[in-house]
Amino acid sequence: MEEKSRGVEIRFGDLWQILKRCWWLMLAVLLVVFLSVFIFEKATYEEEYTATGTVWALGSNASSAGSTSTSDVSIATALINDYKVLLLTDEILQKVIDAEGLLLKPAQLRSMISIENEDDTRVMKISVTASTPSGAKAIVDRLVDVFVEEINKKNDNVDGKELVKEWGDEAPLPERPSNSVSVLKIGLIAFVCAIAVYAVYFVLYLMDDKISTAEDVERYLGVSTLGLIPNRQDVMRRRRSKGGYYGYGGGTQASNRGGKV
Repeated sequence: MEEKSRGVEIRFGDLWQILKRCWWLMLAVLLVVFLSVFIFEKATYEEEYTATGTVWALGSNASSAGSTSTSDVSIATALINDYKVLLLTDEILQKVIDAEGLLLKPAQLRSMISIENEDDTRVMKISVTASTPSGAKAIVDRLVDVFVEEINKKNDNVDGKELVKEWGDEAPLPERPSNSVSVLKIGLIAFVCAIAVYAVYFVLYLMDDKISTAEDVERYLGVSTLGLIPNRQDVMRRRRSKGGYYGYGGGTQASNRGGKV
């Protein structure tokens, strides 16, 4: 007789049986994780506001009016990465800190700044995130001004012509926080934890190689059962749950309540 491997075949019914065993635990984990993370996020939440300024790279031969040639466009596009590095240097950041009277170090201010530049464009979007809308706007406005001034001043080979300039006068004042407690994100975390519970039960099911039921005998040993011998302890347990049990010897009913035989 050839014994079949327990873990070779997984049927949909098996997956459903596993779910029936652990759905209550999955639900409990889902609720506990969701509420715990949500309460933690609310307790530690601090509003942040992001203001964005725009810098336009002109080119080496561009006039203040903004007229450029094809070579200017290529040069300005190639220099965008240089500008992104120069904007975050300690020299630029320290000038911003001194001008605004910030109680920050250059490294701290650098962590508040993000720079975006779409491919093949000469536009840099500089964003600053702070705890207040006015603070974010003031810092990004000063940062753009200092950066434009320093880049144009240090390129002495360009006679009175700007390499970069600010697009627009000032950054708009942010109206809403840029961060928020995401219920969807928290729900996703809780759902993943619930799936992890199911995965644990699934692994335990695969590792369980015991044959426990008549169906297991037919499925894994390939033989049919002629009958079932009841487990005495199971019979007694079921009888007690109904108020009494039957002995195997004489077939008489013995009640464990009230002393009646």
